[in-house]
Amino acid sequence: MRKYLRTGSGLFSALMLVCALILLTDAVSYGAGAGKPVAPLVAVKVETVSPQEVKVLTDIGANPLLVDTRDEEAFSKMHVTGAVNVPWKQVIAQPADLPRNRMLVLYCDCSDESTSGDVARQLIRDWGYTQVKVLKSGLDGWICLDYPVEGDASGRNSCR
Repeated sequence: MRKYLRTGSGLFSALMLVCALILLTDAVSYGAGAGKPVAPLVAVKVETVSPQEVKVLTDIGANPLLVDTRDEEAFSKMHVTGAVNVPWKQVIAQPADLPRNRMLVLYCDCSDESTSGDVARQLIRDWGYTQVKVLKSGLDGWICLDYPVEGDASGRNSCR
């Protein structure tokens, strides 16, 4: 190995270049590039909020923004009244025009809130949002309490 380093054969330089490319590729795959800083992959704890708590917050004028993380087709068929749609993606390239001065309450129709939880973690970790919560029991919990939705919720009977 010393012989290659000493003679300047380029093997060492080529090896260093390959390592740099691997590190750069990993950084880009986690959201770097386009002026966006590389976020460390740390565990982000996301708080949950019940549908009842969201209703109280709305009633007292706190005005949380409900964010539906399902795909556009599901959102167009039915969603919580007043909600906006930010569909789940493995990496959110741009978080739409979500306000930073309002509480965001994300929901999906997963029983474990996995989709909305993933979007919430990205908004907190990668985009610096601070007022982000996930709706406990998701869309089904909202519907079971007979809270307002836009669209047809009659086919959904998953109240436990």
